[in-house]
Amino acid sequence: MQLAPSLHRLGSSSLVNSYLIEDAGTITVIDAGLRGHWKDLLRELEAMGRSPVDIRALLLTHGGVDHRGFAERLRQEHGVLVFVGAADAAEARGEVPKPAAVRDRMRIMLKFLVYGLTHGGLRSTPSKISHRSIARRRLGPALAPFTIDPAKALVSLDALDGVSANWALPGHGDAWTDGVPEALRLIRAAWAKRAA
Repeated sequence: MQLAPSLHRLGSSSLVNSYLIEDAGTITVIDAGLRGHWKDLLRELEAMGRSPVDIRALLLTHGGVDHRGFAERLRQEHGVLVFVGAADAAEARGEVPKPAAVRDRMRIMLKFLVYGLTHGGLRSTPSKISHRSIARRRLGPALAPFTIDPAKALVSLDALDGVSANWALPGHGDAWTDGVPEALRLIRAAWAKRAA
């Protein structure tokens, strides 16, 4: 699905997102969704007049199963370089499980289980800001519901202060187009209200 001239999102659902950024004839993929998103990748590339050989790099925002889905396949079959931050590398390689979240919400887990069953998410091949709360069905920027350390995640947003980009592309939910400063303001306000 084309979001902007050189920006595409895989598939029609925004529950689990992967993005393709085209620049000078090459493509960078941001997150690899679930294993079953491989077909979506091939369809989107075909719609762009491209193929997997045009992909130069894959950037994983973190090592979760819903972000590394087809990463290893891209690496093995097409020699695509896969990048992930050092703190998430062991999880992305399947060496350690995802740390337990502070709180689990059964409804979210069931919804993700159904989605994962239909998109190959339960058979992972090892290799944040969200603007839709899948836990509470609220729209707008928020900390992700499975954030391991919400206080640390909130502090990490300080790195985005001063970024004036209009778009924020979350791993879960629709693209945010009202600017990063407004997204940060809303996240912090919601957290302050919750903490009060």
